[in-house]
Amino acid sequence: MATLIPALGACVSRMTAGERRVAERMEQKLDEDQDDDGVSLLKPISHGRDGEAPPIIRLPTLRDEAARIADLLNATHKEC
Repeated sequence: MATLIPALGACVSRMTAGERRVAERMEQKLDEDQDDDGVSLLKPISHGRDGEAPPIIRLPTLRDEAARIADLLNATHKEC
């Protein structure tokens, strides 16, 4: 199994004081947010946006749907 985030002890010697503080805070937060099986629960982050769920748009063809999604992503990218 791949290690996405190494254990704090594995890299703490190469960290600056600020990086160490952030890592320790993140580790504390992850320890607090565990499910029954011990797996950490991470809350989704959506680029600071709040509001309604996105609408589902049905178009006649898959190609039309893909083009519309690309247009919407492009418009959202321009907002940022």
